[in-house]
Amino acid sequence: MLLNIFFIAISVVGQYESSIVIEPKVISESKLGLEGAKVEVFKKDILIKTILSNSKGKFDEISLDYHNQYFIVFSKKKYVPKTLEVDTRIPLSIGEVEEISVFPCDVKMIKSKWWKKNKIISEIPVARIHSNPENRYLDYDRPFIKQRSKEIEKY
Repeated sequence: MLLNIFFIAISVVGQYESSIVIEPKVISESKLGLEGAKVEVFKKDILIKTILSNSKGKFDEISLDYHNQYFIVFSKKKYVPKTLEVDTRIPLSIGEVEEISVFPCDVKMIKSKWWKKNKIISEIPVARIHSNPENRYLDYDRPFIKQRSKEIEKY
């Protein structure tokens, strides 16, 4: 994707029946893992978890309950922060979700340039996971991601 968030959605039946799992990794523009990047997980607007990336840019997986809205903020000094919105609220029309959804995602961090305004990237989520009525599961909001990619390309 042009947005530089790479992802695959996987559904598995198992021990996390009432949650989804995000498997985050931050990478540099040269696609190397970034050590010491920070992930902050917000449930609506309340910070519930903060974790740091290891030497390969990986974080512990993040388990999120259904029926909530989360914002996952990826940041590192001298880089532009990026946010992933995860909306686990399932409309009644979709019904109950009985499987866990695992979302691996590589977030490509962009070095901050002091002469550019970074608001186009940092103030609006760059990607969104939400309930998709077409396949009846949580999935990436591809039209939203495509639109954000176009906006960020202009950056």
